[in-house]
Amino acid sequence: MAKEASVTSQLFARLNVLSRDGDYQSALPVVEKILKQAPNDVDALHCKLVYLIHLTKLKEALEIIKRIRSVSKEDGKVKCVFEEAYCLYRMEKYQDSWKLLSKFQVQDSNKVKELRAQLCYRMERFDDSFELLQQVMSELSDDYTEERRANAMAAAAMGQQVGTVTHFDVHDTTFEQCFNSACYYLAINDGTQAEEMLVLAEEKCRASLQEEDYTEEEIEEEVCVIKLQMGCVYLLQGKTESAMQQFSAVLKQKPDDVIQTIVASNNMVVLNKDKDIFDSKKRVKVLSNEPRLVKMTSLQRLSILYNRCLFALHMNQLEQCKQLLKEMSSKHPSSELCLMANLALLNREHKAGNTDKMQTLVDEHLAKSFSVQICLLGAQLPLNAGDLHKVCTILQQIPEVSQYLGIVATLVSFLTQLGAPSEAISVLDSAVEYWEKQQRSSVNDRSLLRVMQANAQYKLVHGENILAAAVLEKLYLHNPQDIQVLAQLIDAYSKFDPSKAEEFSQSLPTFQHSSAINVDALEQAPQYIRKPKDKPTPAVAAKGKPADKDIEPKEKLKKKRKPRLPKNYDPKVAADPERWLPLRERSYYKKGKRKGFVPLGRGAQGSSTASSKLMSQLDASKSSGATARPKDVDQPAVAKPPAQLATSKKKPQAKKKKKGKGW
Repeated sequence: MAKEASVTSQLFARLNVLSRDGDYQSALPVVEKILKQAPNDVDALHCKLVYLIHLTKLKEALEIIKRIRSVSKEDGKVKCVFEEAYCLYRMEKYQDSWKLLSKFQVQDSNKVKELRAQLCYRMERFDDSFELLQQVMSELSDDYTEERRANAMAAAAMGQQVGTVTHFDVHDTTFEQCFNSACYYLAINDGTQAEEMLVLAEEKCRASLQEEDYTEEEIEEEVCVIKLQMGCVYLLQGKTESAMQQFSAVLKQKPDDVIQTIVASNNMVVLNKDKDIFDSKKRVKVLSNEPRLVKMTSLQRLSILYNRCLFALHMNQLEQCKQLLKEMSSKHPSSELCLMANLALLNREHKAGNTDKMQTLVDEHLAKSFSVQICLLGAQLPLNAGDLHKVCTILQQIPEVSQYLGIVATLVSFLTQLGAPSEAISVLDSAVEYWEKQQRSSVNDRSLLRVMQANAQYKLVHGENILAAAVLEKLYLHNPQDIQVLAQLIDAYSKFDPSKAEEFSQSLPTFQHSSAINVDALEQAPQYIRKPKDKPTPAVAAKGKPADKDIEPKEKLKKKRKPRLPKNYDPKVAADPERWLPLRERSYYKKGKRKGFVPLGRGAQGSSTASSKLMSQLDASKSSGATARPKDVDQPAVAKPPAQLATSKKKPQAKKKKKGKGW
């Protein structure tokens, strides 16, 4: 027994060394030797469990957990709950893992909080994930702090997309943090900041991986996800060619991560539209592989399903489109994309009564919520019918409509067409107030300036000079170097307060002219007046004196030009009444004969005058009593040629002499 104990202690010492080195594959045979000597050794079983988890042999790890629990039943406690929950998490059974932790009420240590945070992220509870990670970072500081911060930034970026997380702190210590910061900026539609963070992330990624002796292929594999996100940034900025180059580069790289291939294929289908149908068909096949979409969020899966539905509609495959729409409705019944796809399908079918169905669908969704997409869809139908009053009513129901500058501009345009400029001014004033309350940033400041400039310009055009001057004065205080704003401000004040206009005019820059210009000579230079195109009326006298009112203006005489007559015109001979008709259509036109043409006689096919005369001679019934001799029958009379049968003889025509050709 003492010998076995010493061997076991040596094996555990060997396990300790291998565990510190991270050589878990070599540690498994060692722990098996210990379990041969002591099959119920809980410590050895626990070591084997840890090694199997590190080697991602999760099913075997769950069997070891059952074995540990069967050995230690006497304790009355369920052991390895955290390990089992972690195995279920790695096996993508997130709900089972969460239920297991909740069932046994595991103490919320830092490692349990981290696992809960990861589970919340996978279950798309991004706000809970963010809060749990913040708690862990406040209580624990170790080598994994930067990694936890990167995870918290990822949760915040995803939460920003769905509108559950608004707080975010930007960090750029590691390339993962830079990448997640870019995702956050992309979620708030700040493409400039997102592009800067992605460039920084790629630089840091290449530098850190080169220090760890990664190969160039491995580095390109890691950089693939940054290129993919850069393509999304270009797509947001409207740089479609650059975005397509990024997505094509990712697809040519053939990354091991299937999610990257799916995202790139989906975006390529969106960019292709109706240009490259065969390439889009190939990409859509990648999107239709359901098992690969498990790791994606529900929002991403919905977008992919929606794009597949639109592609089928574009290919005029209405039945397939209906099947995909049915799948969308079953998985995401309250989604706005389902409504949009359904309306597009009804519009494509061109059936009677589809317009009423579309209006009914939109009204049902408007009764539930006034989101931007639904309100825009609801405004489209009355806009097609020309009902601008209803369009403005629906658009004004959008919550915080002032944040959408495009919708604000549309509202102002429609209200102006309806003859309600005062309502349009109130819409612009509300937009200015909204952007003044927002947090100061480069994007918000640009939006505020654009709204204020539009507000001032609209008020100037519609004669509200006092209100326009108040807005322009704020703009001038923000940027005193803007000469255009200063000129508009002076123009507005000149309409109701000239003294104020003169005061602001003192700020105009002085005119600096060259000394070579002679101002007096320019003033005395003759002025050339352009002559009008129309001649002066007869009411104006020739010498500048007004004409007498009693004198009527003379009618303008028209010059008659001489008629153009043909050269051989004879006034004594009457003109041909058919001279305006083409020659072939005139009554006296006769078609000329071809040279050497001989007219044939009329009659049945194969008959002629000569042959009929010969037949009459040979007919015995017509002869006067005399019988024909055999020689007469054997030697019939030879018929004359048709030209000799004519009654009138033609004179022989003289042959024309041919002109000799010289050498």
